[in-house]
Amino acid sequence: MGITTTPCHAQPIIESLFDNNDEGWTVFGDAQEGAEKPNHHVENGNQNGYISANDNQVGGVWYWRAPGKYLGDISSAYGGTFTFDLKQSQLGGQ
Repeated sequence: MGITTTPCHAQPIIESLFDNNDEGWTVFGDAQEGAEKPNHHVENGNQNGYISANDNQVGGVWYWRAPGKYLGDISSAYGGTFTFDLKQSQLGGQ
């Protein structure tokens, strides 16, 4: 998963490429056996590394929690794009 927030016609103002670590992303809910830290992988992401989490409960719910750099006033990105890559291993039971 790579995540980028970009204002119109400009370089990204926030970006997570997961080259070296999870960049502060955490997991909340019934994944990772209750741990907040996701798995970090240094290669095989769309561009670079990626993070992943294991769903531990059928029918439960879990979320990705963004690090602080994605929170607060990022109004300079208004009218821009928010892009991300998401791969899901199982498609049944959504």
